[in-house]
Amino acid sequence: MARLKVSKGAVHGTLKRAAETGSVASKARSGRPKVTTPSEDRSIKLCSLRDKKVTSSQIQNLLNKKRKTPISKSTIKRRLSSNPQRTSSSPETISLEEKQGQTLGVGKDIKEFPSGSLEKHLIN
Repeated sequence: MARLKVSKGAVHGTLKRAAETGSVASKARSGRPKVTTPSEDRSIKLCSLRDKKVTSSQIQNLLNKKRKTPISKSTIKRRLSSNPQRTSSSPETISLEEKQGQTLGVGKDIKEFPSGSLEKHLIN
């Protein structure tokens, strides 16, 4: 008879779970709760799709004005990276001045966007 290198506790837990749930699959784990709501996630994606030049810092500043708990810039970036439509199939042509401005962190302030184009895409 072949012996498996599995503890009795693991076998007992698997059999108990199978009896309770009818399946041997692991239960879902809660993990860390998301900071943003699904509605905010949609707003972030919509804002980035409508204005390709908007930065994650600008989106972060607008959202944080309307929230009690702040959202980090990395959270905004993660929400945008989960959106496959954000990246274009063909690279955009960018001038040297624009490229230098991006590397230095120079760009439009949120207030400089025409007629609140950013704010109208974010939820109130």
